[in-house]
Amino acid sequence: MIEKTSPMIEKTSLSLLALVASASLASAADLEGPTGYYSMKDGYAAPAAYNWTGFYVGFNVGHAWADHESFLPENLQEVAYAPEGGIRTDLNPDGWFGGGQIGFNFQTGPLVLGVEADWQGASMDDSTSSIHIHTLENDVEFSIHRKVHVDQFGTVRGRIGWALGHVLPYLTGGFAWAKAEADGSIYYPIIDATWRGSDSQTHTGWVLGGGVEVALGENWTARAEYLHFDLGDRTYTITYTGPGPGDTYKAKADFEMNTFRIGVNYKFGG
Repeated sequence: MIEKTSPMIEKTSLSLLALVASASLASAADLEGPTGYYSMKDGYAAPAAYNWTGFYVGFNVGHAWADHESFLPENLQEVAYAPEGGIRTDLNPDGWFGGGQIGFNFQTGPLVLGVEADWQGASMDDSTSSIHIHTLENDVEFSIHRKVHVDQFGTVRGRIGWALGHVLPYLTGGFAWAKAEADGSIYYPIIDATWRGSDSQTHTGWVLGGGVEVALGENWTARAEYLHFDLGDRTYTITYTGPGPGDTYKAKADFEMNTFRIGVNYKFGG
């Protein structure tokens, strides 16, 4: 036998069903939000990945510090005179630089390959003085002042990086060069006379380093970069001139350098 449901129970059941339906509709409305960003209809819109492929130009500034070691042997045939044991000079020019770069990147997946060339104008200096005894001239005392100045350098490098969206950590290396000028003066206090001379050489070698580049928008990027240069050795030939006959000296110098720079690039294309 089927029993009839009381009117009170029926009203209560209908009220509960209406409450559940109302809560469900309210939850769906909250998920959509005022802007529709989390709309159940449209779904989540993920941001587009940055594309590093393209040509770029930019500028940079930084600080450099170097080690410029030279040696003038006592028994070199061209040397008129050098103190016993020769003269070894270790100078550490440092200073600021600034310049520009141009390059191209190609991205395949997260791997980014590129090539870049740059030129820098620099102001790097260091100097030192030493006192010696001229044993071939009745033990006459004389002093030597030496200075090195680096006014420009540049590189041509390959780059390899791993794109993390808008951030690109990378390694870089290739060919490097730097122009250095060596100045010298020899002073004889006994006659109050000074002989002066200079020579400049372009050192060439290799460079290795790395950095991090960050995309600031569709076309602009910013970077920070460290580089180590090994620029080999060159022979400086300095002819000293003064109030009397002068001599020509040759000294071989090794050159290493480190740089830290920050820069901005503009990438062509979207």
